[in-house]
Amino acid sequence: YVVKSKRQIIQNLYALRNIIAHGDRDKYLAEINNLAFEEIDKILELLNNPPTAKRVFKTVVFTANITDRTEDVIKEMNKKIYTHIPVYDNKKYVGTFSENTLLSWLVDNINQKGEADFRKSRLIDINKKYLNSPNDKIEFISQDTNIFDIKQIFEKTIKDKKRLGALYITSSGNRDSFPPIGIVTAYDLPRIDEYLK
Repeated sequence: YVVKSKRQIIQNLYALRNIIAHGDRDKYLAEINNLAFEEIDKILELLNNPPTAKRVFKTVVFTANITDRTEDVIKEMNKKIYTHIPVYDNKKYVGTFSENTLLSWLVDNINQKGEADFRKSRLIDINKKYLNSPNDKIEFISQDTNIFDIKQIFEKTIKDKKRLGALYITSSGNRDSFPPIGIVTAYDLPRIDEYLK
C-alpha cells in the first residue's frame, strides 16, 4: 500500500537516480535537494517499520454485556457518537450493537400502522441476527497489524461490494480476547493517510 500510494514519488526518484548515474549530471542538475533523501528515508521507514493498529488506534473501548439495559447502551451511543458497540457474555464476544442493529430491527418490526415498539429491555432479549448482521460485517485484527493492511482490508471489502462496519483490535486478533483495545471504522481511515503525507 505504501508503494502504491507513493508510486509517483518513487518513479520521480528513480528518474533522478538514472540522471545521476547515467546522464550528464552537470547539464541537468545543479545539486540534489535534501528533500529527495528525506522522501527516501520516509518511504523506507514506512516499509521497514509501519505504524501498528495499537500505536495509531488504541483507545478505551466502550463494550456492553448481554445483561445491560438496551436503553442505556443506546443513550451511550448517542452521547458519545459511537457507531459500533461490541457485546460480550462473560468476556465472550456475542455480536455488535450498532446503528445498523437498530435500523434492521425497526424495518423488520414496523406494523401495518407504521408503528414499532422496541421493547427489548436487555441486550440478551435482542435476536442475535441483529447483533451479527451480514450488512454490517465485523472483523478482528491483532494489535500488531500494520495500518496499511487495515486500509487494504477496507478497500477489499468495498471492491467485493460488502460493508465492513468495523475492525476490532485485540491483543491477539482473536474475537474472544477481552477487552478490545481499539476500533477502526471507515471514519478513521483518514488517520492512516496522514502517515503517507
